[in-house]
Amino acid sequence: MVCGGVAFAALRANGTVVAWGTADRGGEIPDYIAARLVNVRAIYGNTHAFAALTSSGEVVTWGRGPAGGNSDAVADQLNGKIFYEATALSRGLGMRETRLLEAAESEQTS
Repeated sequence: MVCGGVAFAALRANGTVVAWGTADRGGEIPDYIAARLVNVRAIYGNTHAFAALTSSGEVVTWGRGPAGGNSDAVADQLNGKIFYEATALSRGLGMRETRLLEAAESEQTS
C-alpha cells in the first residue's frame, strides 16, 4: 500500500491496483488507466500522483499530470527499461522487520 498526500493506492494479490482518496491526486483511477494496471509488481507515489510497474516492464502513471501522473512524454524511456528487484525495504518493511525476515530466510536455507 502506498500513501500519496491525499490518496492511497494498494496492490492487490491478483496484480491489480485499487485507489481511493482525492480523485485528481490519484484517488480515482480512470478506466483507460485501470485497463493497463494488470500484473502489477510495484506501486510508488508522491503527494499528487502514483506510478505502477507491471511484469511486462510498462510504467503506468495516474494522478495530477504535472506532478508525475502523466508519463506519456517519457514513456519510450521507461517502458521495458526499468529494473525492479523486490527487497524487504522496497516492500515497506522497516529495518527491524528486515532483519527478522533475513534471519528467518537464513534459517530456512541452513
